[in-house]
Amino acid sequence: REVEEKQTRAARAKRDETEDSDSSREVVKTPQRREEEKRKLAARNRRAQDTEDSDSGAAGFDREQELAATKIQSRIRGKHARREVEEKKQARAASGKRHDPAEDSEPSPSGFDRDQELAATRIQSRVRGKHARREVEAKKQARAAKAKQEDPEDSAPSPGGFDREQELAATKIQSRVRGKHARREVEKKKDAARARNQKPEEALTDLGGMGTDREQELAATKIQSRVRGKQARREMEKKKQESFANDEVAESSIKSPGAAFDHEQELAATKIQREMEKKKQESFTNDEVAESSIKSPGAAFDHEQELAATKIQSRVRGKHARREVEMKRQAAKPKRDQDADDSDPAPRSAVDREQELAATKIQSRVRGKQARREVEQRRQAAPVREEAEDEEAMDAEEELEDAEAEE
Repeated sequence: REVEEKQTRAARAKRDETEDSDSSREVVKTPQRREEEKRKLAARNRRAQDTEDSDSGAAGFDREQELAATKIQSRIRGKHARREVEEKKQARAASGKRHDPAEDSEPSPSGFDRDQELAATRIQSRVRGKHARREVEAKKQARAAKAKQEDPEDSAPSPGGFDREQELAATKIQSRVRGKHARREVEKKKDAARARNQKPEEALTDLGGMGTDREQELAATKIQSRVRGKQARREMEKKKQESFANDEVAESSIKSPGAAFDHEQELAATKIQREMEKKKQESFTNDEVAESSIKSPGAAFDHEQELAATKIQSRVRGKHARREVEMKRQAAKPKRDQDADDSDPAPRSAVDREQELAATKIQSRVRGKQARREVEQRRQAAPVREEAEDEEAMDAEEELEDAEAEE
């Protein structure tokens, strides 16, 4: 259909040219008119030559469309030029000068010329748009190929693929939560007049609707911390396998056979004291944060995030410490047994050992009761910290059970 339309337009243009040439032969032309006709014929011949070259060129159908649009525009410009000549003739006639009567017989342009010009402009814009889109697509493909060649490591799968997927999922959840928070802040700024008149108690109740978002962000943070913890534990395991000669427990067990058990008890006591001190500091800081959250409701959520991060870090450090102690025990146990058989002429009796174990168990139970009592008091004092303290209590009980199982 487009080829037929093109042929029709070419035939129409040729017919118009023939009519123009016939009409030009019938009238007596002035020298200026003859020169103008010669220029027009030369331009038409050049356009015809360009059309023939474009048919055999590599530009194809787009080039033909552009040439057709150019031809239509040139015809329209010629008609506009003839209109200007007509106006000048009329002006000369009005001033009393003699003019060529044959030139007055040329038809004046109509609205169809305007439609043709718009159609030609539209065709040209479409052709240029196609060329531009083709160039942009080629540039995009070239950039992608270059980036893939420069960074081959990004395309290669990482050894911890599942960990990477978890981290990406957590990052996506965090970005969604932050987006919700940003939209909520924008909404609050829009309703600033209403928010200024709101009471502090109502503002605190409004924060309750953010629970789901907080849970999602805390879950994402927890997933990321687990992934990082796995990676850190993997690195620590490699370092331990490489350097296992600096074992202080083994050296102490060689010097004195009974010192290893005393050292383990001392470590356990130090750990319990550290946890008790940490709980006191956390209770003190939680009270301060509870007071400040009443003054500024937005600070409570930030503090909860900080507490969650601190809790995850403490768990990771605790696991690392327990793993190191276990490895040191396993390394020191054969040497301790051998030294005890060689150098301890009077080992402790079974009754003393049972009494010591019973005393340790009683102490662990007492400390567990104290920890649970403190957790209950904190739960009654600050309901906001209920979940965090429950987890701390469970961690304390698990550590105590681990200590009992190790004993």
